[in-house]
Parts: sequence; structure tokens; C-alpha cells
Amino acid sequence: MKILELEIHNVRGIRDIILTPNGKNLVVWGPNGSGKSAVVDALDFLLTGKITRLMGKGTGGITLNKHGPHGLHTRRGYCQSQNPTCKCERANRN
Repeated sequence: MKILELEIHNVRGIRDIILTPNGKNLVVWGPNGSGKSAVVDALDFLLTGKITRLMGKGTGGITLNKHGPHGLHTRRGYCQSQNPTCKCERANRN
């Protein structure tokens, strides 16, 4: 599977961003607090419907509904597997 485009809205510190790797590798780097983990969280949410690192022991009861109250929205995650192209969209609205 290759990601062609990823549109992220209201994921942690990211308000609106469109990443367009066009099926190529994507490197996310920057200083602390710049949003690197938010990009990973958005991709995790798009593909699984949850943010895995907010689950399990040691999370202190963090929930997506409580800590994503601004309408977490990962949209237009275009992926390509072999020839067909699919469009995935997922939103958590309170």
C-alpha cells in the first residue's frame, strides 16, 4: 500500500495540513513540539480508527473523545495498492 495524499485536520497541534508523498517515502522531522507525532497519530487513526499510543497501561484513562474534542478528522487518505486507488476518510465528532 502506498499513500498518495494525506489531509489532516485538528489532530493535536495540527489544524490543517495536506501531505502529498505520491507513493514515495515520507520523512517527518523537526524540533520538539512541531507536530511529528501528530502526523503519525493521524495516520494511525485513519487506518485503525484509534490512536494506539493512547491505549493500554500507563495512559491514565486517556480517551479519544476526551482528548480529541475539536473534531479529529483525517481526510483524503488516498492509498494505492497495485493498480486501484482507494479513498479513506475517518472522523471523530463529539
